[in-house]
Amino acid sequence: MNASAPAGKSLPEDGSPGASLRYARMAHKLECHEVAVRLRLSPEIIEALEDDDYEKLPGAGYVFGYLRGYARLLHLDEELLIACYRSRIESDSHLRPLPNPGGQVTSRSRGIRAISYALGVSLVFLLLSYWWQWQERGDGAPIAEDVQEPSLTEIAEHEPSAREPTDWERMLAGEYYASFSQLWDMLPTEETLSLPGLLTLALDDECWIEIYDANDVPLLIKLGQPGEHFSLDARLPLSVVLGNAHAVTLTLNGVVQDVRSQAHGSVARLNLEAPLP
Repeated sequence: MNASAPAGKSLPEDGSPGASLRYARMAHKLECHEVAVRLRLSPEIIEALEDDDYEKLPGAGYVFGYLRGYARLLHLDEELLIACYRSRIESDSHLRPLPNPGGQVTSRSRGIRAISYALGVSLVFLLLSYWWQWQERGDGAPIAEDVQEPSLTEIAEHEPSAREPTDWERMLAGEYYASFSQLWDMLPTEETLSLPGLLTLALDDECWIEIYDANDVPLLIKLGQPGEHFSLDARLPLSVVLGNAHAVTLTLNGVVQDVRSQAHGSVARLNLEAPLP
């Protein structure tokens, strides 16, 4: 790119946000690498923005943040530049930003959900089979009649330190028989499997932030400023995208997360899962 544009030319009239940025940069006598250093971005991202080549950029949220930061640096109208960008991607469908290219398999993937539902259905059928066999017996007697072993309840009575056996454990031991509705209530639900988490972020520099819950519902989308702190009390798992990972200190339930090791360039994508019991 030539950084010596004539200062008397007017701004491009083709509605191209990239051409407007290039003209303004050249009018300020700045090179691409100088802009990249000031915005803490790679020169490739600056070139993609000026070429309107949005397929090389990670997503629409990042493009909005990049354009605003670039416009602010060159003293351009941020909202006008964003409006030009929206108009361009709506008129040229092939320029729409691609979704996150990470392709990581998480608990929200359709395949993982299908396997989870299949396992849940299989468990229900096993419980139904057990309940049906007990109904056919009619006498309600335990299956292992010849084995005279102490029951879980008796063990709990003779060992004060032992905890009280649950209905599920008593049923598996042959001491308790439940109706179908009781068996259904024993099944774990999605709510019982998810755990709350307190997420905090402290920013040392400007950073684009995206946080989504397990249902892909956005909880926070914002261009954070230096010195800002964010606190979010939400249920895990959570998906977090940080545009400038090296400027963020992220903690989950008081434990600092290693963000920098998961960053590719300046961008980090994290899947915060509930810890195993």
